[in-house]
Amino acid sequence: KNIVPVDGTTITDVAAAALRLREVGVENVLVSLGGNGLLSVSEEGVLNAVVPQVEVKSTVGAGDSLLGGFVVGTVKEMPYAERVRLAAACGTASVMLEGTAVADKAAAMAVTSGMRQERNGQDDKNNPLCQKHRVSGVHNRAAFAVGVFYRRHT
Repeated sequence: KNIVPVDGTTITDVAAAALRLREVGVENVLVSLGGNGLLSVSEEGVLNAVVPQVEVKSTVGAGDSLLGGFVVGTVKEMPYAERVRLAAACGTASVMLEGTAVADKAAAMAVTSGMRQERNGQDDKNNPLCQKHRVSGVHNRAAFAVGVFYRRHT
């Protein structure tokens, strides 16, 4: 079951669903797109970190590594786009290893050299770059991984 409904199979459709989470108070939404990278929605807008194609040896722990990279970037007070880039690199570096092995910093940094980031406006439904990507699993209503950070209200 999806946390929010996803009305289609493109990155734009997933971004629209992530924006709905922002509307109810989620500060940062991270959506793992597997081999297609990472989609992030925050007050800075929609950011898509496109990762290089790599040989996948194991997906165990990839989402944890992705979220860990984002948390490290947050603790180090990195600019938001760099946090997203680090998160995507950590998740990608993780899948390049067998089993539950943990990627190191050098492996994650090597991945970043083959990455690019695309910033999309919230209403950018006509962007052909967004339209051409299909998100595997979403079309058959499979759940997608979402890491969220709630803003504390004290």
